[in-house]
Amino acid sequence: SKYLTNILFLDEEFAPYKPKFVLCTKEYSIDLAQKIHEALQCERYVIKPLNDFKGRGIIMADKQDLDTVLQCMLDKNSLQEPKNKKMYDNDRELFNYWHTTGKYHFLVEEYCPSNTMTIDGADFDPTMRLVFTLHYDRGQTHITYLDAFWKIPT
Repeated sequence: SKYLTNILFLDEEFAPYKPKFVLCTKEYSIDLAQKIHEALQCERYVIKPLNDFKGRGIIMADKQDLDTVLQCMLDKNSLQEPKNKKMYDNDRELFNYWHTTGKYHFLVEEYCPSNTMTIDGADFDPTMRLVFTLHYDRGQTHITYLDAFWKIPT
């Protein structure tokens, strides 16, 4: 669960290593985008399902588009509005993911860009992906690394 993982980073010692986040109910309201803005105070957002993987269902939204994105995700009735219909038609498969999944909550995180690195005069925006399990047993914390890789665009 992405939510349970994020809770681990609420501790002030670990908070600097994880983007700020908010848990949202999968129900559209007219003030949802504003509540997210107030909680995270950023210009770009990453919307994630709690229990999916391999990037399924992830949506990036700029501050000015957040309300429209949330409407397309959560309120099928709003798709008749011209601005929503245009956005939905451009990304129909992604929004259909949100219409067909039965989950009740989702995460919204602040977007934190990677630090660009320069190699042989070319700029790269690398991202490390790491999958691990963390378990606590009789006073001992254990980490089991399952997979890790660098995602470096061409």
